[in-house]
This record gives sequence, structure tokens and C-alpha cells, in this order.
Amino acid sequence: MERRDLPAFLGRRAEIAQIRRLLGRSRLVTLTGLSGAGKSRLAEEAAWSVRKAFAGGVHTVDVSQARDPATLARTTAETVRARDGRLLLVLDGVERLARPCAALADSLLRGAPGLRVLATGRRSLGLVGEHILPVGPLPPADAVALLAGRAPGRGVADLHRKAAARLCERLGRMPHTIELAAERLRADPDRAIEELLDDPFHETAARTALDRALELCSDDERHVWSRIAAAPGTFGLADVERACPDGPPPAELLDALIGLIDKSLLAREESGGAVRFRVPHAGAGLPSRPPGRDRPLPGPCRTGDLDGPRVLTRREHEVAELVADGLSNREVAEKLVISKRTAESHMEHILAKLNFSSRTQVAAWVARRRGDR
Repeated sequence: MERRDLPAFLGRRAEIAQIRRLLGRSRLVTLTGLSGAGKSRLAEEAAWSVRKAFAGGVHTVDVSQARDPATLARTTAETVRARDGRLLLVLDGVERLARPCAALADSLLRGAPGLRVLATGRRSLGLVGEHILPVGPLPPADAVALLAGRAPGRGVADLHRKAAARLCERLGRMPHTIELAAERLRADPDRAIEELLDDPFHETAARTALDRALELCSDDERHVWSRIAAAPGTFGLADVERACPDGPPPAELLDALIGLIDKSLLAREESGGAVRFRVPHAGAGLPSRPPGRDRPLPGPCRTGDLDGPRVLTRREHEVAELVADGLSNREVAEKLVISKRTAESHMEHILAKLNFSSRTQVAAWVARRRGDR
């Protein structure tokens, strides 16, 4: 296994230790999570840490670069057969060719007793004996360390620890978006970290990761997601049924929940014999934009029974209030001391979250809220 020339790997020590243990007792381990969670880099680091335990070496296949499933299967099988002793095969990005990769892994594991497979993807392979390890947001301390480590000369002291922690939370503590923020800090050494707190770029990155996960979902799964995405804490099946009165029947609703869990959009928890569900931090609060639709489904809500007002950030509420007062994007930018581009981005997010198509609708929505106060 050749080590790529990449920045130092930071954090995820507990996950690497867990992967090492799993590979010791399971022949197929799959790291699942949203795009941007750092699955590929984590798999590479874990594979490097166990390389000495595999006399046949470590072989990595980037499935995202494969154009033909048949060629992928043939070349990978030839590589496995050519290796002697224990071999670790890393299948990176299996969601694009989930079924061919599942068939390939199943065939190879049956024919090569010394083989271990470490896969990564936005969904699992669905094979018997597969051990799934969800890869979620970084722990808070690791997230801040990554931000500081990727912004040379802007150490934690210079970044202001509290502001750095708040920014990492706004970024969902996802490695990809944190590295994007660090890149912006490197590009503009005079830029204060506080300026990034209200910059909509973090939501754009989170939206991209969510949209990629939703591409893998069925219509029922996307419908259910649109109703539960902003649910706080944990909730039960009865809560989901109340939130989806126009959704699939009970049996299919459960299938949709299982599908969302499989694609890392939902987490299942069990306590005292009761099964509860939770929206992972990185995807919380973002309504879906299913492929093939001109407008997003109605935005989710933040109440205990999953039924309430649409979710806007504090800054988006401020922008909406100013729009209702008749201000243009330029005037909003001047009022809030932000760039015109940032004001326009906030406006785009408001329209998407509220399922509106015009500023007039936003103004009417604000007027109704004012009347309710």
C-alpha cells in the first residue's frame, strides 16, 4: 500500500481503533455516512494502520472512477487471485455501483478465505455478515483541531476557540466543510473567523451532501425525510406516522425508515426495549430537494410531534424581516453589514426552506408571523 501525499490525518482515533478490532473478527466492514463525513480518508488511515497484519498487502479500488462494472469485477478478482496470504481489499465509494460491488464482495469473500474487505459508501452493501460502522460528525474537540490544523498560522488561539467551536457546529462538524472553511481562512489571512459564522457557504456544502444522499432514496424515503428532517432529539414510529398522514401505509413507512437508516440519513437507537430514531447532526434541519422536482417538498419542522413552523436560521429571519419591510438585497446587505452575494444566498435559502417562489410570499409570511405575536 502506497501512502498518498496528503495533509496529516487528524482525529478519529476511536474510530480507527474500532475498525482495527472489527477487521480482526469480521471479513466485511462497511463505513457508511453522508458525503463529506471523511469515510474515504478514514478507511485509508485505518488500512495503513493494519497493513502489517496483511501479508498479501492492501489493495484499494476507487469505485467512483469505474466506468464498467464488469471490468471492475474482472480486474479486482485478478488482483485478489494474484496475492498470496491475507489481503485487505478497500472498496471506496460503493454507493455508485452498490449491487455490482455487493456481488463482487460476496464472490471474492467466498473464494478467498484470507480476504478482508473494507468498504465505504453512502449506503451499505446489504450482505449477510456485513458489519456496518456509521461515520458521523467529528467530536467537537477534533473538529476545532482540524480547523486549526488546516489553517496554518491561524492556530486555535488566533482563531478564538469559542468562535471556532461555533463555526464547527454550524458546519455540522463534517470534515469536508471544515476544510473548506480553513481554505477560505488561508485565502484571506485578514478575515476573522466570526465572518464565516453567517456565511451561507456552510449550508450550501451541507445541502450538497444531503442531496447526494437523497439521490439514492426512493420516493417514499424522500417523502418521509421531508417530514422528519428537523425533528429535535429522538422520536418514535408513532411520531413519524402522525407527521406523514399523506405518506406510505404503515408497512411501507417502516421500509422507508429502514432505507433512510441504510443511507445514513437516520439513526436507530434502542433503550429499554423501545426503538427510537434520530436525525444525524449533519443532516438536521435541511428540507429535501428530490431529483426531478422543480420545488422542494414542504420543509420540516422542529416540534415534538414533527408539526410546526418552518425552520430558518437567526440570520435568515433577520433577512426575511427586512425583505418584508421592502428592502432590496443590496439594502439588506448594507443594513446587516454583509456582502450583496451573501444577502442573495440567504434569500435563496429562505425561498427553498419555505417552499416559496417570490419575495412577496416571504413578506406575507413575515406579516402573518407579526400578526400572531
